[in-house]
Amino acid sequence: MRIQPRWNLAFIILFIILILSNCQIFNNDTAVVWTSRPEIAAYVETFNSVQGKYRIELKFKPYPAEALLQEKTHPDVVFGERLSSIKVLSVLQSLDHLFKEEQIKREFFYPGLLKQGESEENQILLPVSFNLPVIMFEKGALENEGNEYMFMLSLDEIKELSRSFNQENDNGFVKLGFSPRWEEEFLYFATVLLGAEYRETSQVLFAWNDQKLREAIDFINKWVESVNGNIQKETVFNEKYLHAPGYKLINDGKILFYFNDVRSYFSIPEGKRDSLDFRWIASEGKIIASEEIFYAGIPKRAGNKKAAYAFLSWFFSPLTQGELLQTARLKRMRSFGIAGGLSSLPIINERELPRYYPSLTGHIPPMEFLTFPERLPYNWADLKEEVILPWILRETSANPSGSGLDESINSWLMQQPLR
Repeated sequence: MRIQPRWNLAFIILFIILILSNCQIFNNDTAVVWTSRPEIAAYVETFNSVQGKYRIELKFKPYPAEALLQEKTHPDVVFGERLSSIKVLSVLQSLDHLFKEEQIKREFFYPGLLKQGESEENQILLPVSFNLPVIMFEKGALENEGNEYMFMLSLDEIKELSRSFNQENDNGFVKLGFSPRWEEEFLYFATVLLGAEYRETSQVLFAWNDQKLREAIDFINKWVESVNGNIQKETVFNEKYLHAPGYKLINDGKILFYFNDVRSYFSIPEGKRDSLDFRWIASEGKIIASEEIFYAGIPKRAGNKKAAYAFLSWFFSPLTQGELLQTARLKRMRSFGIAGGLSSLPIINERELPRYYPSLTGHIPPMEFLTFPERLPYNWADLKEEVILPWILRETSANPSGSGLDESINSWLMQQPLR
């Protein structure tokens, strides 16, 4: 009779252990995803609804790369820009397992884009999407120019077509084809096209080709002088007319071209976009993507790697991405493409996107035409916004300082807090 309570006690302890174990198993089926893009919320919702083994919880982080370096607790999956910087790569694990198990296939991706996610011959990141700069104009405006402008335009071609469009009277320009100074992003992108080679290196935070950068500044300044008269004439035109969106100025016949990117182009209301067309901007026959490539990775400190693998394997299936595009259209979501850009999977861009964005038909560049930017520092957004763009704007203004970019960067670095 005295033994029975012991068995009851043992049974109770075992029962509690089983309950706790089941709770732990349940918790382990939940993975946390960080992202800077709202589109990922829809993908997480879909994943949670199509299977019952794992559950994904989403946390919004405006700067996931910096959060990985500053916060002690890491997610199971991270989606974000600038994850390919050297510092951030050091806290992420290899994803080679996904390829070895053929859960994801390398041939699904743009080869050059996938390579950007490698470190020491290991695949650390998977590219999700990318953006391409475009030059937009009125539909039919280039029809009389022949077939050479049917797919892409170089800077020289934009310049010469703009020259032909310009119209001036005694009071100044009444039509101005284009100015590289209308958008600071175009100024920056022009320096990229002309070989500035902004990049991160293992020796220094940031490097660039200073000679090519100075040549690019000279090219822009000569463009303004030779095609648009001078900065003062441009300024008079800008003050008269540049108060409306670029697409309206095009439709009104005041300008020939306006700079944009494919994501923003397709955010223009469809009724106002119907009268527009666009071309990719190229250099020596190559189309260079914007630097903000959107990546996915798994931190080394991830607590639920099985769920992370399952989510990424599901997401990077062409079948899944086709269904996500269809769902986005049915729900009338305004986001463009996959995670706000062109997919890292060529088959999605070539076969699926034109179904939902008919004006992309015949515009999707073959993979051999695409070039992707060099790896950049994790704090690139601050560096670009606070140093590089102001320096380019100053050196292409009416009063350039003549000082080098290195002086501005050194001054900026001295003001940054130690990390």
